[in-house]
Amino acid sequence: MSTMTCTSARHARAVVLSPHGDLDFGALPLLCRALAEVPAGTREVTLDMSDVPFMDIAGVHLMEELRLFGLRRRASVETVGWQRQPLRVLRLNGRAARDGRYRVSAACVLVHRRVRPDGGDGPAG
Repeated sequence: MSTMTCTSARHARAVVLSPHGDLDFGALPLLCRALAEVPAGTREVTLDMSDVPFMDIAGVHLMEELRLFGLRRRASVETVGWQRQPLRVLRLNGRAARDGRYRVSAACVLVHRRVRPDGGDGPAG
């Protein structure tokens, strides 16, 4: 198990959260705390998953936390930068369609998958 860290950047009324490392149940509290610390009045939250090479079912729980955050705060929430293995976990749990869009009834979370310039899967360089 690797150590998870999370950086954040604020841009006007938007926040980008960038986890770094494996997303498992040991990392989930850190990411939920980072989400809870997003300042009031933030209208957009982006979760940049480009530095998360591995995710277990904890990532599905995080997506639900993001969805609920969006509903509570009336904020737009999206994720970007999915690598192959974490996106596969979402798909296996019925959370992402082939195009990488996150599926939850009344969803506020969109999953965007970058395609590398060489046409391969994984994060764009």
